[in-house]
Amino acid sequence: LKESHPKLLLGAFDVGNGIYEALEDGSLLFGIDQQPYLQGYLPVALLAWHAQTKQHLVNHLLETGPIFVERPPSLAQSVCEANFFQVCPEPFHKNQLDRVRPVGLALSFVVMALAAGFTVWTALNWKTRVVMASQPIFLITICLGAIVMAATIIPLSLDDGVLHEDGGCLGCECKRCNVNCMVAPWLFTLGF
Repeated sequence: LKESHPKLLLGAFDVGNGIYEALEDGSLLFGIDQQPYLQGYLPVALLAWHAQTKQHLVNHLLETGPIFVERPPSLAQSVCEANFFQVCPEPFHKNQLDRVRPVGLALSFVVMALAAGFTVWTALNWKTRVVMASQPIFLITICLGAIVMAATIIPLSLDDGVLHEDGGCLGCECKRCNVNCMVAPWLFTLGF
C-alpha cells in the first residue's frame, strides 16, 4: 500500500514484533502503544492530533494516553519490558530548583528588606501627622506580615537536592523536605 501511495501515512494501533519489523524496514511510520485500560476513542483523537500537528501530549506523572512508537525498542528496553520493569526504573526528573532558587531568594530578601525599612521608617516617623492618621501599629503589623509572607520562599527553595545528604535519591524519604513543604503554607497564612 505504501509503495503505490508514497504520500500516505501508515500507522498501527498496536505494537509487537511484526510492527517493530515494519518500523525497521520503513513500511510503517509509527505504531501506538495503547497502554492498559486506555482503549476507545482517545488513541484515535491523539493520533489525528499527532499526524496533523506533529505534537503529542507528554505527561510523565500520569499515564494519560497512548505512546507513539516510531522505532523498535532498544535491547535494554526490551529486557525491561520482558521483566515487567523490575530491573530498570525509569529516570526520574525531580524538577529541582537549581536555576530558579537564587532569583526567588533574592526577591524574597528584597521584599523583607523593604518591609523592614518601612517598619523602621514608621517607627522613626511615629508622631508625624500622616503616620498617626494611618495608625502606626497597623502599619508595623502589615510590614511584619510582609516579612513573614516573604519568608515563605525560603523553605520552598529548599528541595531534596539541597537537603538530602547524598544529593537526593529516587524513593528516599527526606524528612527535612517534608518539614519544608509543611512550613511554607503556615508561614504564608500567618504572614497574610
